[in-house]
Amino acid sequence: MGIGGDFRGRVKLADAELLKGYTGKTYFTKNGWQWCSNRAWALDYINNGRQRKRLPGHGVFIRPNGLAAIYEPRTRYAEYQRSGGYVDESFITFRLGGRLEKTFRRMTGPEGWVHVRDSESSLERALRRTGELLFYRRPGHRTEVTGLFWEILGLIESSIALMPRLRKIRREGTLQAGGDMASVVERYIRKHIGQPITVEDLAGEVGMSLSSFAHKYPESCGETPYQTVVRLKIETAKRLLLWEDMSVKQAAAQLGFSSPYHLSKVFKLHEDSSPTEWARSLRERGDPSGTI
Repeated sequence: MGIGGDFRGRVKLADAELLKGYTGKTYFTKNGWQWCSNRAWALDYINNGRQRKRLPGHGVFIRPNGLAAIYEPRTRYAEYQRSGGYVDESFITFRLGGRLEKTFRRMTGPEGWVHVRDSESSLERALRRTGELLFYRRPGHRTEVTGLFWEILGLIESSIALMPRLRKIRREGTLQAGGDMASVVERYIRKHIGQPITVEDLAGEVGMSLSSFAHKYPESCGETPYQTVVRLKIETAKRLLLWEDMSVKQAAAQLGFSSPYHLSKVFKLHEDSSPTEWARSLRERGDPSGTI
């Protein structure tokens, strides 16, 4: 039996919006090829076993475990099903816009799909956890789901092209030739957003010495590591205050600030207004969607 659900009260995050997630066994009730398509972007992952699939203009292929498929909205694909059988899978559906959508469309190309090899099971772990969180919905699950969603997008965005329609997830914590330092660092920060994060932590994540990282990161990313940490914590604070209706005290605790005063001080330096004033202003305007 599979578990998962919708991301209720969906939070729109900059250029991306998670819609739903699922993980577990999907049992079949029909025989033969079943054609599918989604109104949104879809990431489909085989956890265990393998499945016969086909795409328009392509022959039948076997998709094994550890291989993710990403489909653009309305891309048609077929799965072979046998009544009484099942597939152990994970998937999410989501919307993209702006820079992220352009990046993903370059990957999927004119045919609207791409496969991504996940040899270290990084995607599998994040997708399984997302499905579990959306099913049980324990307190605080929305913040963890948000972090996992950004981790999944970051893993895909920083993957390496092997050939047309096939990519692989870059080994976690390392930068390959031509790798994107910012993606690795931001993914780490989002994953540990509620914990203390040091420059040493970030240098270790990208496999560099502290001195090299401290010198090269600002040159590559246009801001210091500390500024990146603050920017992402403030970005998350905005979502917690506005869409999850948290108090400043709750948001400060969720994000690892020493006190509500500490969060308010950092927020005001970053936004020229206190967290409370910022949230009140947006609610009065009635249009919070385009501000984060």
